[in-house]
Amino acid sequence: MNIGLAEQKSSINFSSNLDALNHVVLQEKHNTSVVKVDVSKLDDILDHKCPIVIKIDVEGYELQVLNGAKKILDNPSLIAVIVELNGVGKRYGVDDEEIHK
Repeated sequence: MNIGLAEQKSSINFSSNLDALNHVVLQEKHNTSVVKVDVSKLDDILDHKCPIVIKIDVEGYELQVLNGAKKILDNPSLIAVIVELNGVGKRYGVDDEEIHK
């Protein structure tokens, strides 16, 4: 699917010239090309289906993705959530410990 994930359905700016380090851009930055990306909640995308494992690697935007997946996270069929945390959530005002909780 050509869609991003967040807390609610909307659109966001996403960097497009940083290769594996592309990420959500909240404010325009000099020398960073951006593309507009539609986003939705994971709960809405998967509807009534629930995976057994979710891997999230979104360059600091983890909390926003998790906040859009509350139904899925509460589903007992989900046995594991793997999240890459490396401190880059700070660009969105989120500490890794907050994501972990």
